Amino acid sequence: MTAAGCAVVALCFTAYTLLLMVVPPAGAGAIVFGLATLVAVIAAFVAYANVKLPKQARSARNVPPPTLAEQAMALAREHPLAVVGTAAAAGLAAFVNPAIVTAVLRAFTTPSRNRR
Repeated sequence: MTAAGCAVVALCFTAYTLLLMVVPPAGAGAIVFGLATLVAVIAAFVAYANVKLPKQARSARNVPPPTLAEQAMALAREHPLAVVGTAAAAGLAAFVNPAIVTAVLRAFTTPSRNRR
């Protein structure tokens, strides 16, 4: 990619220098800009034509939406480094302030007073 970029820049300088013999500098710059734009558009169309998009899986009907735990497990499968980072941050927070861990554990373990 770097070599291709250098070749395009060198080609633009060469075209500009050659066009200076025929047209004024502003015209040469405009023509080189147009040529560079044309090359970029052609490259974009070639890249777009070669893209293979994944087919969307058809979802079964009458399937309940995933629960929060299922979504968390799917996220952990897709992004394991994010889970490691989150665990490291939680461990650091617990090391710095153990009261946070106590408050979170108490929130999940104490029974609710509003339940009957």
